[in-house]
Amino acid sequence: MSIGSRLKQLRETNNLTLEEVGKMINVSKQTLYKYENGIIHNIPSDKIEKLSKTYDARDVKSTKTERTRLWLILSYVRCLIQSRLHIQ
Repeated sequence: MSIGSRLKQLRETNNLTLEEVGKMINVSKQTLYKYENGIIHNIPSDKIEKLSKTYDARDVKSTKTERTRLWLILSYVRCLIQSRLHIQ
């Protein structure tokens, strides 16, 4: 599962709209859509941090919020490394 797919899954699991999450992390709903659909691959680290905190705070269905947060951060790092090494 890609980081974008995971972001979308987390948003939908928490019954949030693109606009609501965009406001929480200070991006437009269009930008968040691009994150979720892999159009923007290099999500800024401050946005990853805000997303992970947003879903940690709201993820009441899961008792594994730290794993979710770690997964998001590690996925982001992996994507950065792959893009810099041009590995697909």
